[in-house]
Amino acid sequence: MEQPMALDFSSGKKAFSPSLGPTPTSLASIFTASAPTEGYMVSDYPATQTSRLRWSPDNVIWHPDGSFDLVLEPSPAGTDRPFVSGEVATTATAMTGTWEWTLQAPDMASGSVLGMFLFQADPQSPRAEYDFEFVGDDTTQIELNVHMQNVSGQIVTLEGGPQTIDLGFDAALGQHSYTIEVTGTSATFTIDGRELATYTAADMIGDAWRVTDLRAYVDLWPVSPGGQEYWAGPWVYPGSPMVAKVTAMGMVTQGGEPPPTGLVGNELANLLAGTIGNDVMDGRGGNDTLNGNAGDDALLGGAGNDHLFGGDGADTFFLDAGNDLIDGGAGIDWLAVASAVGVALTLGKSGRDAAMGNDTVKNVENVIGGAGNDTITGDRMANILLGSTGDDALSGDKGNDVLDGGLGRDRLTGGQGADTFLFRSATDSPRGAGDTITDFRGGQDKIDLMDISDHSLTFGKTATSYGIWTEGDKRSMHLVADVDGDALPDLDIAFAGNARFTASDLIL
Repeated sequence: MEQPMALDFSSGKKAFSPSLGPTPTSLASIFTASAPTEGYMVSDYPATQTSRLRWSPDNVIWHPDGSFDLVLEPSPAGTDRPFVSGEVATTATAMTGTWEWTLQAPDMASGSVLGMFLFQADPQSPRAEYDFEFVGDDTTQIELNVHMQNVSGQIVTLEGGPQTIDLGFDAALGQHSYTIEVTGTSATFTIDGRELATYTAADMIGDAWRVTDLRAYVDLWPVSPGGQEYWAGPWVYPGSPMVAKVTAMGMVTQGGEPPPTGLVGNELANLLAGTIGNDVMDGRGGNDTLNGNAGDDALLGGAGNDHLFGGDGADTFFLDAGNDLIDGGAGIDWLAVASAVGVALTLGKSGRDAAMGNDTVKNVENVIGGAGNDTITGDRMANILLGSTGDDALSGDKGNDVLDGGLGRDRLTGGQGADTFLFRSATDSPRGAGDTITDFRGGQDKIDLMDISDHSLTFGKTATSYGIWTEGDKRSMHLVADVDGDALPDLDIAFAGNARFTASDLIL
């Protein structure tokens, strides 16, 4: 099950930190051994996050009280990987709530990782993951991270990568409790009742966030040779088995059940009604009707010819297969194209595309394209149109619009109104493969270059270090910028027609 919660405007850049979760395509291929203690499953397959390890049920040692040990050691003769260890997951899943791990970390070695994490229950659904990680040989520090797959299919993390926390104790010397509380909009990490951090979409690259069914895991493993050693150090087996002692792992109940945030249909024609809160709704198969009512809702029709009504609030709709009717209602709403195939879409009208159906979109102000070559046209309102990746054609039509082509060679047309053409990075319109603005009007429209460089940029008549200047004549004008100090063009925006441009048309 997948419920994307927020749009992602990022370029996909992230700090290095591998995802801990499994990647096989079905639960049957992950868990082939049952646990003697009810509520747990044991992994039995070659580990996907490292080439050095196989998960083995023999390396999970169960005790009469339900606790267990994870043992990392050299493999027996004839095993296809040099090391074996244990990984355990809960059978129970939930979208929101509080999960707890009580354990004693092993005497960690360079290149080793002890992970306590939540991972999407369905391995085939888009990524959602929340991590506690002991990394390398220091058990007085722990890393926190969140991984989310955005609507463009990119897996992104916390801005700046994982956060390292000084514990104030050595986790290898005794048992401690680690909890993650997940709501529809946040994740809070706590150790022994002490809150370490709370993260929301605002802390993620591009504000990516989603809510989906989660399962708790714990595992112990050595990193692969190469890039992972930059993160955890070179793997050095300490000479004797490493043992993590896990007293308990699972979902805990505190203050009753979490508020409902997810409504999910089936393969039939469903009628789903939201609450006054922020709902996440997935019709799945069938010709469904979803009504978000009040709140900032996320609505995904799934397969079938669906009717999606946002109601009040700032809602997010996901354009998918079928001939759908999407009505944002009141509030400033977003439509996200959930496809790698280019679509043709005009707000307020029907738009036909062989891959996505013949859809009608009403009362939705803003759009983010998918990974294909999209053609997106606004309406009389003030629209924000984001191309994402692909060679897109964006047209604002009427209203004071914001157009952001994103990556790819895009064609941008503001239309009527005072429009803003937004460039977040020089890679959005690089030299030799840049965007074209077809109807720029000096003194009315704006070019927003505020985010393309960490260095202050200056507009002038000639090429300079960290400068912005024009090239060509009024019939073939280019606006170029140097963002790295070498006085050579990094950003290159072409203007069609008789464009006129001055420094007052820039936002820096």
